[in-house]
Amino acid sequence: MITHLIDTNAVIALIGRKSETLLKRVIDSDEGSMGLSTVVMHELHYGAYKSAKTSYNLETLRLFVADFSGVGFEQEGCVGRWGGPCRIGGEGNSDRSL
Repeated sequence: MITHLIDTNAVIALIGRKSETLLKRVIDSDEGSMGLSTVVMHELHYGAYKSAKTSYNLETLRLFVADFSGVGFEQEGCVGRWGGPCRIGGEGNSDRSL
C-alpha cells in the first residue's frame, strides 16, 4: 500500500544522487509504499522533453518510474489544510483554496 508520495524535486534529487539520506529512505522503505502522482510524472516528462538531452532523460525517467506505482489526481480527493475540500479559484477560506 502506498503511504508516501515522492515530489518532483525529490525525484530529481534521487536520479541525480544529490541526497544520500533520501536515497537511503527510499531503499529502506517497504516495497510498494512509495508512489508518484500523475502530476509529478507530468512535470518530469515535461522537463525531459524541454531538456537538451531529451532521449537520455526520457529513458532515465522511464527506468526510474518503473519502480513506483502511479497515483492519479482527483479533485474529490483534494483535502485542504483543515480537512475540508479544496476550492479552486481562490474563493472562500484561503487555507483551502488552490
